[in-house]
Amino acid sequence: MELVKEVVPSTSIDDESSTSFNNHSSSLLAVAPTPNHQRGAAPPAIIEVKKGGGNIEKIITRLRANAGRLIRLEAKKKKLQICMLSKFTNSVAAELKASKFFWRSTFMD
Repeated sequence: MELVKEVVPSTSIDDESSTSFNNHSSSLLAVAPTPNHQRGAAPPAIIEVKKGGGNIEKIITRLRANAGRLIRLEAKKKKLQICMLSKFTNSVAAELKASKFFWRSTFMD
């Protein structure tokens, strides 16, 4: 019986140390980045193109050739909506400007 009494205090010490470890690890988890903040992640952007001086089919063909940067491409009623990663917005905007299109860019929530 004396051995059991000695084991009980040692178990309680182990429990305390595991509790302090759990508290420490939970604080580390709180600091860890969330999946939305992964390295290299950028919020998607939308460019809406209204009819302009250029050929809209030509710009669609060029954008589809570089499809790695697109999330969605929608054409309806002489309006083109391009959804892409925001880091590509400037290069696509330059293509649209060269093709004399009217466009505006917005960020998705």
